[in-house]
Amino acid sequence: MPAKRKPEGALARPRERQGKQAAPPAIHGERMPARIPAADPNWHPIAKKVYNSYRSSGQSALWQNSDWTFAYSLCDDLSRFKNEEVRRDRDLAALDRWRSLSKEERKAEGLPSESPTVSKGGSAMKMNAIMDALGRLGATEADRLKARIELTEPQPDVEDAEVVAIEDARKRLMG
Repeated sequence: MPAKRKPEGALARPRERQGKQAAPPAIHGERMPARIPAADPNWHPIAKKVYNSYRSSGQSALWQNSDWTFAYSLCDDLSRFKNEEVRRDRDLAALDRWRSLSKEERKAEGLPSESPTVSKGGSAMKMNAIMDALGRLGATEADRLKARIELTEPQPDVEDAEVVAIEDARKRLMG
């Protein structure tokens, strides 16, 4: 297992100066206010959890409308993928029921004369494509480290001991 990557601040010098080819300079643009669309209430529960988790994740603090739209689209695809298995189970149950009935019973219940089709379910390639795209959004710590996004613990709002000591001394001198 590789060693845990140190945060940029814990290094003696920046990564770009450690003998590797220097990264090209960043292109800067203006940050626009982002509108976060609500999760679709009809989505599969796992897709809703994934989408709603982005609202409280650190990497999404930098997201723009295009990022949120991309996440929405991916979670919509994830929901469809997850629901394909549910549809397949429902279709198989309908096929079993259809097969258990005679032609006359099917006709009496208003069922078609031909056997119902069964959904194929989700494919591994679809799931892989969705997972790769979620990774581009920094869905996991490993994905964020690859993208050189380091989330740090929030710093407590405590004043530095030296600043407090200087302020205390100033108060004593002033009266």
